[in-house]
Amino acid sequence: MGLIAFFAIVTYQRTDIWENSLSFYGDVVEKYPDSDHGHWMRGNVFKDYKRIDDAINCYNRAIELNPQYAMAYFNRGVMYAEKKSFKRAIDDYNKTIEYQDDDMAAYHNRANAYRGLGDVGNAIADYSKALEIDSTFVISYAARAETYFQLKKYHLAIYDYSKLLEYSPNDAQALYMLGVTFLNTGQKQRACDLLTKASALNNEEAKKALGSYCGNMRQQ
Repeated sequence: MGLIAFFAIVTYQRTDIWENSLSFYGDVVEKYPDSDHGHWMRGNVFKDYKRIDDAINCYNRAIELNPQYAMAYFNRGVMYAEKKSFKRAIDDYNKTIEYQDDDMAAYHNRANAYRGLGDVGNAIADYSKALEIDSTFVISYAARAETYFQLKKYHLAIYDYSKLLEYSPNDAQALYMLGVTFLNTGQKQRACDLLTKASALNNEEAKKALGSYCGNMRQQ
């Protein structure tokens, strides 16, 4: 109850500390050293300042205090991924999913970590699980499409980029990549139409591709 009261009135009593979030949460964990949330929030500030090891230490403490703190595992996983410690990141995303099995972001991030290890099979499975939880989670469509493209499974990449564009029709990068994918399947007209749209949205890669692959078609 004391901790709740502290958070409720702190903006009135300690407004000066808000000028520096790190000092504020340092003050919180000093006054309430057993506050798992306080350590988690302090870790988030370190994360925002790109102080990765300090953030990990804070998440470690939050997890010591609350071994079922799903978001502390998640954020620590993000930090391990930043360090390219993908196996540790996967371990933390596993714990997140253990306690929040409908966390689409955890599946998506675990997929990214699998890709970092070259395990595209598990990566695709996790992107698919994220999309099963939320079919509008466009970043998983983008990441899965990119993975399929790298595997030269162009028909599957086309499906994912097309789904992404249903939800985000002015995504210039998706328009560009779908155009490139159509080029790789020999569908030049469809490719150039998409590259034209992406170019109109100031995608520089699309502008270059238009000049390289669609110049004659544009003049016709």
